[in-house]
Amino acid sequence: ATVIMKKDMKRNWFNVGFLLFAAFIVKALFAVNFEGHGTDMSCFKSWSDMVFNEGISKFYYLDAFTDYPPGYMLVLWVVAAIRHLFGIETGSTTGIFLIKLFPILCDLGTGCLIYIIAKKRFSEAVSLVIMAIYVLNPVIVLNSSVWGQVDGVFTLAVLATCYLCMEGKRI
Repeated sequence: ATVIMKKDMKRNWFNVGFLLFAAFIVKALFAVNFEGHGTDMSCFKSWSDMVFNEGISKFYYLDAFTDYPPGYMLVLWVVAAIRHLFGIETGSTTGIFLIKLFPILCDLGTGCLIYIIAKKRFSEAVSLVIMAIYVLNPVIVLNSSVWGQVDGVFTLAVLATCYLCMEGKRI
């Protein structure tokens, strides 16, 4: 019985991985074919360079419009570091994709967490459908992959916090 359970768990996680991979491909195709919301993408591009060049400690003291929290600025620092390491231009398709990548990955992480929560109440098939409804939801794809918005980052943080509270894993 233990061997069968292990095989079922491997198959279940294979299905999750396959669905997440398929969703990533869909999201990536949209991400590289749309520049994103003009105003916000301009901010993300310039902020990534500003935080990389000046450092997080000086970022909020610069004479510039900055209205996002420091946590996300660290993400943009990583984006700029990768761009500088590989010589990728900020406004190139790859540069724009890098800005959208973290929100896309957070959308997928949220989908995975939704699956984990759903598995506690529903069958494997139903849990996969619930996850698919989220990761392939046109609004979610539009928000992170097309517009380049970061709502998925905060959504993952909120859902993870709720999940940890439900599991009794509080600090």
